[in-house]
Amino acid sequence: MRSFRAVLAVGLSALLALLTLPSTFVTSGAGLVETPSYLPLILKDPTRTPTATPAPTVTKTATATPTRTATATVTPTGPTRTPTRTPTRTPTATLVRSATPTRTELPPLIDIAFIDFWPGGNEAQNEYVRIENDGVGPTTLTNWTLCDSQGNCYKFPVFTLSAGKWVKVWTGPGVEDAANLHWGRTDPVWDNSGDTATLRNASNVVIDVYIYAAPLRALHKTR
Repeated sequence: MRSFRAVLAVGLSALLALLTLPSTFVTSGAGLVETPSYLPLILKDPTRTPTATPAPTVTKTATATPTRTATATVTPTGPTRTPTRTPTRTPTATLVRSATPTRTELPPLIDIAFIDFWPGGNEAQNEYVRIENDGVGPTTLTNWTLCDSQGNCYKFPVFTLSAGKWVKVWTGPGVEDAANLHWGRTDPVWDNSGDTATLRNASNVVIDVYIYAAPLRALHKTR
């Protein structure tokens, strides 16, 4: 900046010197013309060298402009259909009948209730076995058997014992009815010292067992 000022001062001094120079007379057709003499003043800043700045080159990039394609919208013609509401059916519970349970009959409650094995007197005529029906219905005793421990067996005739009833099976002969049946023997069957009576149904299935022992007449029953 200081050198620029110095150059400027020198330039101004030179300018003043030129202004003081005498005028030059030029001869023209009309006579003498006074022409001022001056030199052009060129001031330069020796420190600054202008640098040509290249102009930016503008490169045009072609940009594709999207072209809108007209889309044809098909408008349906004709009467407008009104949606029909379909009623929703509520499922109805269906009662499913289960199979009728099969009633299982309980085994008949027929048992040997008592044995009079030592009645006194004519034992063959007086001894008996009392059989009871403790069930809720009648039970057919046809072809059932009553046996002692020696294998002597009495086979029931066609006979039905009602619920809550009992029947006596006598060892000796006699008249039969709904409460009395007779084996028809002339000798005793049931041992006075002790014996076992077994009652079986027509299928030979054991229904009841009666065990006794003398002289206390203790008994033991199993079903």
